[in-house]
Amino acid sequence: MNKNNLLISVIVPVYNVEEHLEKCLDSILSQSYQNIEVILVNDGSSDDSGEICDEYAAKSSIFVVVHKKNEGVAKARLTGFEISSGDYITFVDGDDYITSNYIEKLVNPIIKYQVDLVCCKHFDQYGDLIIPSKYTTKGLFKKSDITSFISSRYIYDDILGHSGIPIFLVTKLIKREFVSKGLLAGKGLWWGEDQIAAFQIIMDVNSMFILNECLYYYVKHEGQATSVYKTSLWKNQLDTYMRYKTIDKDNLLKLQLIKHVWKYSFLVNLYKKMPKEIHSFPAFSNELKRIDKQEGWKVFFKGKTTGLGWKNDVKFWLIKLRQYRLLYFLCFRKNYEQQ
Repeated sequence: MNKNNLLISVIVPVYNVEEHLEKCLDSILSQSYQNIEVILVNDGSSDDSGEICDEYAAKSSIFVVVHKKNEGVAKARLTGFEISSGDYITFVDGDDYITSNYIEKLVNPIIKYQVDLVCCKHFDQYGDLIIPSKYTTKGLFKKSDITSFISSRYIYDDILGHSGIPIFLVTKLIKREFVSKGLLAGKGLWWGEDQIAAFQIIMDVNSMFILNECLYYYVKHEGQATSVYKTSLWKNQLDTYMRYKTIDKDNLLKLQLIKHVWKYSFLVNLYKKMPKEIHSFPAFSNELKRIDKQEGWKVFFKGKTTGLGWKNDVKFWLIKLRQYRLLYFLCFRKNYEQQ
């Protein structure tokens, strides 16, 4: 495989990110690896994002712009993939950006080891604060190694207290033949669609290489869809949980998935997001009663433990037994009534 002959498609879903988009596109335009095409999918933006996409297409022939009605990021990525031509595909969100050697660094292990997927670490950026992600997984993984990794620490590493690698689509360079099935697996979700896509892809690939370098800047800012609580957030998170279980036919994730969902969905919602919208016990109770009709909720609470210690298990069982009053006054009252 010749490095210079390998075409890389960079797919950028764009929706109302005019404040961040130029930095994103400049970072792609300045890549040290030259053989790339960039598919910009303007997903019905109501700001100037579409015009910015057109300006960059006029500036450089590497950019191809698609303007479409708003249908969500999953459909935007799929649209971009369908018109792409690359041997390998990478995704960059329109409000994020990458280092100038991002693609070159990800291509190198493909040339050296002929792998199906390469993943790097990322920086979390909060305003001017930039924090490197703390993942310890690195190196070459063949199929059996991937299976072992998934079953031990893919979505929740007990030592790290979070996933073993980034579990979203960005930060990855993926062989074309594995992308479509992954994107379709996440279709219909507005939360977690990239987690599901990435998991499907990693389950399917025969080899991967994990770089121990931060090359992607994941920018977190106020107003992101996932930062605001809505009742539908619970439903999408529970639907995401069920999709994980559907893909994971051999139950490789086992207790990992419960830990991940409890820590990053249940506790985040109950402690951080719901209190911004809900300010009393009756409202709290009604919300949980509304959500516990979801299939994913019922499946989740068939378990007996969170695997994260007795304090979490007490909360788990109070919810499982629908002891919402006791749960509220013991664990969450100050979060809700201080808002």
